Amino acid sequence: MPIRSAEITQRVRHDDFDNIRPRDVEHDELIDETTHKAMTPDQPVFMTPDPTPQRSSSPPTSLNPPTEYLDHGSNVDLQLQGELSRSTEPGPSSRTCSRTARAPPLREIRSEIDESNILTEPRMIRPSQRQQEADLSSSSSCRRRYAYMTQIESPYDLSGYFNAFATAMSQPRPLHRDQLPSPPKNWKELLAHPFKDDFMKAAEVEFNEVEAQGTFRCVKRPQKTQVLPLIWVFSYKFDSNGYLLKFKARVCVRGDLQRHLLKDTYAATLAAKVFRTLMAILAVFNLETIQLDAVNAFLNSKLDEEVYVELPDGFKKAGYVMQLQQALYGLQRSPRLWHQEFSKTLTSLGLQKVPEEPCLFTNRHCLVFFFVDDIVILYHRDHESHVRQLKQDIMATYHMRDLGELKWFLGICVVRDRSQRKLWLCQDSYIEKIVKRFHLETRQTPSTPAATTEHLTEYDGQTSAHQIYYYQQLVGSLMYPAIITRPDIARTSSKLSEFLVNPSPKHIDAAERAICYLNRTKSYAIQYSLPPDLTSDVFICASDAAYADNEDHKSTEGYLFKLFGGPVDWHSGKQKTITTSTTEAELLAISEAGKQTKWWN
Repeated sequence: MPIRSAEITQRVRHDDFDNIRPRDVEHDELIDETTHKAMTPDQPVFMTPDPTPQRSSSPPTSLNPPTEYLDHGSNVDLQLQGELSRSTEPGPSSRTCSRTARAPPLREIRSEIDESNILTEPRMIRPSQRQQEADLSSSSSCRRRYAYMTQIESPYDLSGYFNAFATAMSQPRPLHRDQLPSPPKNWKELLAHPFKDDFMKAAEVEFNEVEAQGTFRCVKRPQKTQVLPLIWVFSYKFDSNGYLLKFKARVCVRGDLQRHLLKDTYAATLAAKVFRTLMAILAVFNLETIQLDAVNAFLNSKLDEEVYVELPDGFKKAGYVMQLQQALYGLQRSPRLWHQEFSKTLTSLGLQKVPEEPCLFTNRHCLVFFFVDDIVILYHRDHESHVRQLKQDIMATYHMRDLGELKWFLGICVVRDRSQRKLWLCQDSYIEKIVKRFHLETRQTPSTPAATTEHLTEYDGQTSAHQIYYYQQLVGSLMYPAIITRPDIARTSSKLSEFLVNPSPKHIDAAERAICYLNRTKSYAIQYSLPPDLTSDVFICASDAAYADNEDHKSTEGYLFKLFGGPVDWHSGKQKTITTSTTEAELLAISEAGKQTKWWN
């Protein structure tokens, strides 16, 4: 049987008795205690394993160990061929140890060993008992395979292991929003964009869908009639973790150039406090959810006016324009027409509109709310059959995508723990987006949204138009989380909104600070949970006021409403009148909170 290099000792001489540093020596527990022969300057010392029934009784005349098991990095003199021999019977002075006993070191650590024999290579890791047994029971050609099977139980698993690894490596890695360039702003920028082909495919899909729905018909350019231009809006669509899902392209009308209309253009949308209230109810009563997405929602509503538009870039025809038959994104009346169309459909399916909330419908089996083209159905599992039929009827009327359970709504991440009846609302992905947009990734993150020792006042100088626009973008980006999920920045965003016309550098710095605070606390979320007792502390209202804390001596007031342990409505702002005492300021604050309580009743 071939032996390993670890089983062979070096030639040791008794000259050069220098002081050397000892080094740990590898032990081989599978080798029995060997016979230590008297050492002479000319006699080599080697270890003789105890013979076992599995080993051959005839001693080999020479040793030729495989080169793959030799430690080529060692400084040990391995004069092996024709120099070492092995005996199968132990000498008379030897004593046999049990298999479970620990064997002596293969190389003794002695002070008289020559320094040239010190091992300088890295220490070799001792294999486990199972690996050693596998080495003894396998042929030499299989031992190298076992060295690479660190976590694999059987060699038959190797093919599946490598196939899984190869499959994972062959899959394209998803792109994160941090790795993507800004989307093109128009068709001209698209032609030089790194993802030109992907956006062009998305534009072709969009135009084909618009054409397939009968949204327009091509006509010759009319005389003395306004023809509105079309623009392409390109964007990325991400999942809740910020990874790219698809490239989007949408053709829109320049509705801002449309002549003034006498018809109503207002379209109601779902109130944020209504959405939070529904999420609290969803968590506590453990309801089921279905989310639908209307594909090109506005195109489903008939247009009640005559509108001509240009053909979009990439699809132009000389001398021809489009006469719209249905509403298109960008028109002033498109949102209202779609709201009327979808509300009419829900009513025809047996649902009734909730008073004071035009985007919330209900019947005996479910609740349906929507925000433009995002539709969510809440229901108890006892009514699943009725809700499934309602879903089929809606999808038969419009082109809808079934998104499954509610997890993502208007940039809000919805996380549920159904076993404990808890739900969280978080906007971490949106916060990461605005931090990157304003290049604030490397700025220091404060622990508070605003400086407590510095009061913001009106700017005496004149700010440039560029800085005004930049500041308005900062504050506008702050307002969305302040209204939806972050009541902790409500006061800061309200104060910053007072300086939108002429902000100073100090105001810009304060707005950037607030965004950096959001970045530090982006994982903060509103939590709704089942209270221990449903008869108390289910709905709580509180109000407060700060007397004359503004430069014009007006007081600041605020209120907070909590349902099932989480905030559902809040406000912080300046009072409309000047008060003469703290008591009067508090009375105004509680009066405003009382008005909101009346709405909840």
